[in-house]
Amino acid sequence: MKVKYQLVFDRKQEVSKKGRALVQIQAYLNGERRYFSTKIHLMAKEWDKNSAPKDPLAKATLVTHQNMVFF
Repeated sequence: MKVKYQLVFDRKQEVSKKGRALVQIQAYLNGERRYFSTKIHLMAKEWDKNSAPKDPLAKATLVTHQNMVFF
C-alpha cells in the first residue's frame, strides 16, 4: 500500500479578506482521494508554483505534516 500525496494551494479558491488561502495535502490511497488541512494560510505571492511555500517556517511546518500518517 503506497500513499501518493501532493500539496495543494487554494483548492476551493476561497481567499480570505486578508488575501490568504489554505494549503492542503491531497492524498491518494487505492484510488481514493482525501484532503487534509495543514492549518497554514499563505498569500499567493508566498506560494511557489512548484508546490512549495517560499516561507522557511511554512516549509518546516509542511514537512512535519507530510511525515504524519493519514490513513
